Amino acid sequence: MKKKFFIVISMLMVLAALCVISNGFPIIINNNKEVFPDIMEDSIVNPLGGLDLANGNNEIILIFNDNDWLYLPNSIPKRKVLTCSNNEILRIIQNKFEFRRLNADISTVSSEIIVVNNNHIVLKTGFAIDSDKVVIQNEKTGCLCSLRPYELCELFSSFQPCDKVVLLINNIQPFN
Repeated sequence: MKKKFFIVISMLMVLAALCVISNGFPIIINNNKEVFPDIMEDSIVNPLGGLDLANGNNEIILIFNDNDWLYLPNSIPKRKVLTCSNNEILRIIQNKFEFRRLNADISTVSSEIIVVNNNHIVLKTGFAIDSDKVVIQNEKTGCLCSLRPYELCELFSSFQPCDKVVLLINNIQPFN
């Protein structure tokens, strides 16, 4: 009986330690492929245009690779995964999410931005951020550079570290 009690207490302590340690550093299971809306061939695009991010179950997830999170602007929390589900902030981001086509690729983009609109992934693409640039990149459009990088960085600074031990991305169906 004492052995079972010790095992249960030990497992609870390990689980509690994982929750504390993993704050913003979850194990990520990410099986979805890139998702990018069909957009016009304009030189300036807003991949979030036309979505209703003011209502419903919406979220933006920023997943940084092992090195990118170390070089985030000072105002943004230094974590591997940041999330925001505040619809007011998401609506403001949507209005400022305008990008210019560069007709080029940045081969080092390995972080991701995922936008979920009413439990459907509507955007999942490569993402890079530093003090003066916000870039998204995908196979359809190549590299797109933000017209409002400072404003987006300010909004991203309100994102919170992911509080999950395991972040499962493949359970949400892509939006068509």
